Amino acid sequence: MTARRAAHLAALVGALIASCGGETALLVRPDVGTLQVPAELDVIHVALSDGSGPLIGRNFDMARTTPPYELKLLPGERTPWELTVQLFGFLGTRLVATSTPIAVSFGEGDTRTLDVTLTRVP
Repeated sequence: MTARRAAHLAALVGALIASCGGETALLVRPDVGTLQVPAELDVIHVALSDGSGPLIGRNFDMARTTPPYELKLLPGERTPWELTVQLFGFLGTRLVATSTPIAVSFGEGDTRTLDVTLTRVP
């Protein structure tokens, strides 16, 4: 991992916070559809990437949260302004749902809201 990618990763790891304030932010709102939390879906994995590849993956314990589900990502000073976001839903270690990758861009002082639908996998 390059120093630049490590800095991006460190900035994003420090910035992934559920429901905290901030002027520049990306608010991800996962729609779990008909999946019952936590009986059918207990973890959502948020994967962020940029043009050069994966930046960070983080698991969120859905049993500890209540609807509406919201994850606020606060960028660090070295976070790229263009990202791809994809969600993966798990029950234990089994993949049960996924989203389409969504490209998003934002700038200093922007707050973007991204509604992401999880679809059951066969």
